[in-house]
Amino acid sequence: KIVDQIVAEFKANQKESVAGEVEKHVDRNGHTKLRVGTWNLLADGLATNEFMTKGGDAVSTNWFRRRSKLISSLTGIFETLKCDILATQENDHPNWIHHELKKKSPNIGMLIMPLCSQKKYSTCLKSYSRRISNELTLHHYGEGQICEFGCNGVKPGCSSSVDDSSFEEHIQKASLYLKENPGVRKVLMRNGITCSTCAEEHEPTDENWLHLADDRLVLYFNKGRFKDWEVVVTKDISFVCFTDVNGGIINVFPAHLASGESYVKEMKRVRELKSILDVAKHVENPVILMDSNTSDSYEHQYHQNDDQLKETVTTCLSEYGFQVARSSVDTSQCFKMRHAQGAQQNKFGAFMFDTIDKVCVQHGTEHKFVCIPDEIFKKYDIQLLPLLQNWRSNPSLREYLRDACVKLTWGENITLNDTGALDDVLLIRNNMKPKQTVKNVLSQLYPNVDAPSDHPPLIVDLQVQEKF
Repeated sequence: KIVDQIVAEFKANQKESVAGEVEKHVDRNGHTKLRVGTWNLLADGLATNEFMTKGGDAVSTNWFRRRSKLISSLTGIFETLKCDILATQENDHPNWIHHELKKKSPNIGMLIMPLCSQKKYSTCLKSYSRRISNELTLHHYGEGQICEFGCNGVKPGCSSSVDDSSFEEHIQKASLYLKENPGVRKVLMRNGITCSTCAEEHEPTDENWLHLADDRLVLYFNKGRFKDWEVVVTKDISFVCFTDVNGGIINVFPAHLASGESYVKEMKRVRELKSILDVAKHVENPVILMDSNTSDSYEHQYHQNDDQLKETVTTCLSEYGFQVARSSVDTSQCFKMRHAQGAQQNKFGAFMFDTIDKVCVQHGTEHKFVCIPDEIFKKYDIQLLPLLQNWRSNPSLREYLRDACVKLTWGENITLNDTGALDDVLLIRNNMKPKQTVKNVLSQLYPNVDAPSDHPPLIVDLQVQEKF
């Protein structure tokens, strides 16, 4: 009965939230109608040897396999859903994406947000560069030899980062070698390492020749909807002030907060968010489009572990007069799981079913979720929602799933993993249909051929007050 009720409510919302153009940009009360979204695209530099998917990396995370679907999805967001502004996180191919989008949507603009943090080179960029250096060493010198392409003298297969002091030298070496050995570049690309050139990525400069895959905050927007836009840079953050065709002001704050389930990481997220809110509370019509890297499940866990009221992203937003736009039936979860053969042992078996992507507005701002059609991003079977929520919220079930993954050393391809022994505990005791299996459920994990990222896009209609 609970499942039937959820499905009925979901279909009603789907019917009400017809994906189409907002008929009028300004209503009779002077409210601007705005369709905004946020989407973590899954950085190319962070996608390999991490997630358990149907078919594994070669099918689900390889950039050359999923990029056409990604462009199809983004085109649908602008052409079918008529989105006005989309913030993207973990975007390490911004210019190529923009070039492809303009083929069908010539009026799409792009803004790559300036870096405001002290860190010069991101984890994504170092990870991407390390993969290149390891592959180059293996190809050129063979197994077990010392890396001469920048990994600080570490053998291939290492998980240590390229530090900032040696990074410039490292990337120049790798770039020069690949430029002089095009055959090697083809081998690396066949092995799932992008190795694009700046020209292939349609970048305005080819200073390094080799494209540096860095995960950036990038805004794509409908230029026809706005008559002006300006990037504002402060000490800690950057945001965009849009002026729409009717003269209304909308200030958009794209963000990607720190990751990690511990409360220490939550406090870091709170500090990052406060630096945004300290500015946002003083500007007209602020809209925060972010991957918050936290969820209700995280925050419930923090409060459970300590009787004293803890500060979280949600309490911080409320304190500043902001709210998270919410849907009555939430299907915007980041639905993924780490396998047990990757580089990050501490994350082996981590099951995630959390809504961490958020559109945040000031209290009182009217909003409504826009349904994402399967053609843009196919989500999990809605009938599985109560089951997946139980797997995530029940600590013993989540730990049981993690232990099985680690003990049975599950790999990247779910279809090859032994999951039969889990059906009794995870399905039958949850009153699931006899024909359902854990393998069938996990085969819907993101990313996959119909869902090109580990995050679904989140699109919301807003009504913001015009001020003249």
